[in-house]
Amino acid sequence: MQYIVFDMEWNQPLCADRLVKKPVVLHGEIIQFGAVKLNEQKEITDTCNLFVKPKFYKKMHWSVSKLTHIKTEDLASGYSFSEAIEKFRIFCGEDSVLCTWGPDDMGILRDNMKVHGIGEQWLPKHYDLQMIYEIELAKLNRQSSLEEAMEFLKETPLPSHNALNDAMNTAKVCKFLDLASSLEHYDCVEKEFECRLSGAEAVYHAEAVYSRREKALEDQALLTFQCPYCQQQGTISGVVFQNANKYLGLGHCEQGHQFLTRFKFVRDDFGALRAIRYLYSINDERMEYYREKKMRHEKKQKKFQERRKLRSPKKQ
Repeated sequence: MQYIVFDMEWNQPLCADRLVKKPVVLHGEIIQFGAVKLNEQKEITDTCNLFVKPKFYKKMHWSVSKLTHIKTEDLASGYSFSEAIEKFRIFCGEDSVLCTWGPDDMGILRDNMKVHGIGEQWLPKHYDLQMIYEIELAKLNRQSSLEEAMEFLKETPLPSHNALNDAMNTAKVCKFLDLASSLEHYDCVEKEFECRLSGAEAVYHAEAVYSRREKALEDQALLTFQCPYCQQQGTISGVVFQNANKYLGLGHCEQGHQFLTRFKFVRDDFGALRAIRYLYSINDERMEYYREKKMRHEKKQKKFQERRKLRSPKKQ
């Protein structure tokens, strides 16, 4: 298997009016691909550096140009996006996986492919090295920058904000990671990373798609859980409104462990409503916060019922 460690630079629209919104919102148009190919021993076997002539955001945004030192005229002789992505596909070859520092590059890549009408079926599986670095080495319970990782590992970095240089720097970090093991158990790495960032004991992403939040909160898959301490079944009750996209509840398992539960609702790339459930160990501060939200929730519910009674026609 080959590891394709890659990075990209992208341009932004000069103003909001020029933002491409269909078929997806294009927050960044790719102007440079940089990639390094590693073998299973994490040795560099090839590199790829491609500049892309922009189609939508043709003039370089001043802040991007200042950061990357890429000027509008530098891209005049670049490849079209379709040419560049084909060269990148060939570079990736067979039996490879994609590795980036953080999740942003894959999102931008997919959006660019969509606006150009290019299918992504060929894309190799993607892994976030920033996440693996945090779990294996940094253990800071946050997202570390590539610069921080290089300093921590005492590696001399190439100048940043150049796609190939950043890919080379990321490849240097790979030398210190047990990639084979982390990729094999990547689901566990993702769960542990999300727990560390959120401070939760357990995180659950519901598979179902919901029409509205109220329907989701009737789903037994969301209202039952496996206790992260004793592995016994637990149930969630007393669900109350927290804010626009979040609800709170209290969880109890069969062995008596208690949790503050947070339900977070998000829209995916296709606009579908999905739910994420977080379990937090209970303490006095969190219990007090829950009680405060519960009291506000009940007051609002009471006012709503009173207004509803006033609006309903009186029976004769």
